[in-house]
Amino acid sequence: MSKYNNQISEVILDRVNIVDLISRYTPLKKGGKNHMGLCPFHNEKTASFSVSEDKQLYHCFGCQASGNAIGFVMEKEHLDFLDAIEFLAEQFSIDLEPYKVESGKPDYSELKKRLYHVNRQAAVYYYKNLKKSQNALGYLARRGITEEMINHFGIGYSGNTWDGLLKAVGTTPILQKEMVRAGLLSEKKEGNGYFDRFRGRVMFPIRDVKGDFLGFGGRVMDETLPKYLNTSETPVFNKSVTLYGLFQGKKEIKDNGQVIVVEGYMDVIALHQQGIPYAVATLGTALTAEHGKILDRYANTIVLCFDGDLAGKKAAMRSLEVLKGINAKLKVLTLENNMDPDEYIRQKGKAAFLEALSNAEESFAYQLKVLKLSFNLNQQQGKMDYIKKAALLIRSLESEVEKSYYIDFLAQDMQYDRVAIFKEVSGQNTYQSKPQYSQNSSGGYSPYGDVKRIDKVSINTEGRSKLNDIEKKLLELALHNRQGFTAVTAKVSIDHIRNEEIRQLMFLLSAYYDTYAEVDIAQVMQQFDMDSAMNLERFFKAMVISEQFDKDLAATLATYQLLLFDEQIDTVKNARLRFEKTEANEMSSAEATQHKLMYIRKETELKQMKSEAMKGKQVLRGVKINE
Repeated sequence: MSKYNNQISEVILDRVNIVDLISRYTPLKKGGKNHMGLCPFHNEKTASFSVSEDKQLYHCFGCQASGNAIGFVMEKEHLDFLDAIEFLAEQFSIDLEPYKVESGKPDYSELKKRLYHVNRQAAVYYYKNLKKSQNALGYLARRGITEEMINHFGIGYSGNTWDGLLKAVGTTPILQKEMVRAGLLSEKKEGNGYFDRFRGRVMFPIRDVKGDFLGFGGRVMDETLPKYLNTSETPVFNKSVTLYGLFQGKKEIKDNGQVIVVEGYMDVIALHQQGIPYAVATLGTALTAEHGKILDRYANTIVLCFDGDLAGKKAAMRSLEVLKGINAKLKVLTLENNMDPDEYIRQKGKAAFLEALSNAEESFAYQLKVLKLSFNLNQQQGKMDYIKKAALLIRSLESEVEKSYYIDFLAQDMQYDRVAIFKEVSGQNTYQSKPQYSQNSSGGYSPYGDVKRIDKVSINTEGRSKLNDIEKKLLELALHNRQGFTAVTAKVSIDHIRNEEIRQLMFLLSAYYDTYAEVDIAQVMQQFDMDSAMNLERFFKAMVISEQFDKDLAATLATYQLLLFDEQIDTVKNARLRFEKTEANEMSSAEATQHKLMYIRKETELKQMKSEAMKGKQVLRGVKINE
C-alpha cells in the first residue's frame, strides 16, 4: 500500500513552482514565455535548458532531459518517487499529514524529524571533537585518510568521557530521551540518568540519500573489542536498507553506471579518496534484497568486493543468491592475497585497482568456481559429482544463450563431453532401471550391448593407452628440473592429467619446486610421505631424457595435443552417431538437421585444429618419442 493517497502528486505539483525549484540548481533568465539556463544535467556553454512556468515543465534541447518538478528532483537528487515527494515537501513547507494513508500504525514523522535533528547535533559535536584530538587525527593519518575525506564524510571522534555528548546536546530531559531513542545515550542501570553510548571511538556518520543523519558507526583505535559499534535499530535507522557512502557517491554511481559493494567504512573512504567514488558498504550485516533494490535504481552493474577468504566467499555466494531477480548485472571482484580494498589501493594505487576491477568475474562463473572448491577433483567420483551439481546450477539460468555458454565453459574446463553435460542440464539423462545384458560387437556381454544408452560414450582404449604413456613422459620431463616442470605445466594443466597417480605426483612436484630447483631423492624422502616419495623415486630412476631436452619436450607436448584432438574428435563423432540413431527421431526434420550440422561443424573444426598441430610437429621430425 502507498504511503500517501493518489492526490499527493497533484498537491506537490500545485504547491511547487518549478521555476523556483530549478533556480536553486542553475540560474534562469526570462526569455519570452519561458525561462532559459544552462542544463543542470550535462555540461554546456550555451543555454539550451528551457523551463515553462505556465506548463510547469522543463526540457533540455541538448540532452533531451524533460519532466515536471517531481521528475526533476528524482533525477537530480537520485531519489525514488516517495523520497522526492518528501524532499519537495520539506523544501517548500508542505504538510503531508492530510494525504497519508491510514495504516493503523502510530505516526512517527515528528519523532523522526527530532531524531534526525539530535543525530545532526551529535555529528557536529563529534566532528569538532576530532579537530581537538591529536590522537584521533593521528590515527586517521596513519590510515591514510586525508582532511578532505574527513570533511567529505563528516568523520568525528566521540571523546573518551562518559558524558561529553550528554552535556553538549542533551540539555533538556526531552532531548535526553530523544537521544536514547536515537541510540546516542544509554540509561544507567540504577535508572537515575544516562551516559554516552560511544566512547573513545572514531565516528562515521551514517546518512540516507537525502542527507539526513540516521546513526553512527564507531571504531576503536586499538585492539579493544568490539572493534566496530553501530547505532542499534531505531525509528530512523535500519541497517537492512541503509548503505554507507551512498549519499556521498550517488551521483557518481548514477553517472558511472556501476557500484562497488565493499565490507567496511575504511574501504569506502579509501576508494573515494583515490577517485573511485562509486563505492558503498553494508553496515555490519549481510547484503539484503532491499539493498539490492536500492542499488538497482542507481547502477547497471553491481560489483561485490569482499575478502577472498572462506568467510568472504560465503558472503559473496549468499549475496548473489539474495540479489537474484534484480536488473543490474552482478560481478565479483577478489583482490590478490585476500587484501581488502583499503589495503590494496593504498599499496598498489588506483590504476592497479581499476585493472583488477576490469577483470571482475561474472557472477555465474564465480559461483561455479566456488562450487568447484567443494569437491575433490583428484578423484573420479568428485569430478562427476561436481559436473552434476554444476549442471543443476546451469539449469537454473533463464537465458538459453547463457546456458549454452556455460555448458561449453564446463565441458572445456573439465575436459568432458559437451553433449553429456547438455543432457544433464536439460534433464534428458534418462537411464534404464535394470541392465539388459546382450552380446556386444567385440563378442563379450555387456549391459550396453545392443541397447543404445544415450549417455554412454564409446572409449578408444588404444588412444587412452597412448595418452597414458605420454602423461608418464610428461612426468619424466617435469622431474628433470624446475625448468622442465614449468615448461610442462605452462602447456598442460595438472588438473587435466587423466592418470590419477601421475596427477598426484605432479601436484607434489609443484610443492617441491617451490623450494628446490632440482629433484634430490633424499630431500623428497624428508618432504613427502613414504608412498609418494617411493613413487617419485620409481619414475625418477626410470626416466630417460635425451640431450636435446627442448626438442624432446616440444615433441612430447605436440604428441599429447594430437592425442587430445583424437579423443575430442571421437567424442563428437560418437555423439553425432548416437544422435542420428536415437534423438533425431524425436525432432522435426529442420531441428534434426540443425543439430546434425552442429556436430559436423564441431568435428570439422577439431580436425582442422589437429591438422594445424600436425604441421607444427613436422619441424620436430626425427626426434624419437613414445607414440
